[in-house]
Amino acid sequence: MPKILVVSGESFSRPLMEYALKMAQRLDFEIISLNVNEEILSLSGTEREQAEGRFYERAKRSAADFAAQGREMNVTVRSVIEINDKKKAIAAMEKQDPAIRYILSEPDPGQGGGGDDRVVNPVFNLVCSR
Repeated sequence: MPKILVVSGESFSRPLMEYALKMAQRLDFEIISLNVNEEILSLSGTEREQAEGRFYERAKRSAADFAAQGREMNVTVRSVIEINDKKKAIAAMEKQDPAIRYILSEPDPGQGGGGDDRVVNPVFNLVCSR
């Protein structure tokens, strides 16, 4: 079944989840939620261990919330949580699952919908870029 890869840090914003779920429902796609954190890679020792623990705890909660909302809309949501470079994590997911057709992500900080409080979610169509 075709899939949408939804990428965020430790949690997914409500607008991104809603957008992804509606898109998946309309297209009859599944969702892979990818929580990825690359900042932790620069830490070491106890600081890194603590940061990893916090990240995994928050990411698991967010992924569980995403999956629960998916069940309500009859959309399958599978979660992946990684500490890795964001681009490398996305590339690995694409390679691992060629059924991924779109990638959705949180907007870059400061990017909005033209001043009317709408969120612009970047969408990448992989079918056209392969």
